[in-house]
Amino acid sequence: MTKACRAIKEAPLAQQDNIAKALIGLTVTCLGLIASVTPLQGGKAKVGIMSRPEDMDVYFEVDIAKYPGLATIKAEAAHVQVTGRVASISAFSAQLLSAELVFL
Repeated sequence: MTKACRAIKEAPLAQQDNIAKALIGLTVTCLGLIASVTPLQGGKAKVGIMSRPEDMDVYFEVDIAKYPGLATIKAEAAHVQVTGRVASISAFSAQLLSAELVFL
C-alpha cells in the first residue's frame, strides 16, 4: 500500500486520477490503527483504519461473526493488518473489498 499511496501523492495533480484507476483491483496489505467500527445490516461491520506510514484512511467491510470482539474495540486502541482488493483509492483514502483483518 505504501508504494501505491506514494505513486498517487507524488504524481502531478492531473495524473493522480489515472494512477488511482490503474490500482483498482490490486491486492494490497497495510498496517494501522482501528479508527472506527460501524455495524451494518446482515451481520457485517464497516471498519476504518488510519494506515501507517501512509497517513491514509482505509475502509472495508467484514463479517462480525469472523471477528467477534471487533465491536468492543476502542478507536486507536488496536493495531491491525488488513489485506484486500482496491475498490477505490485516492491520495488520502482507500476502499477495500474482500478484506481480511489480522490483529497485531
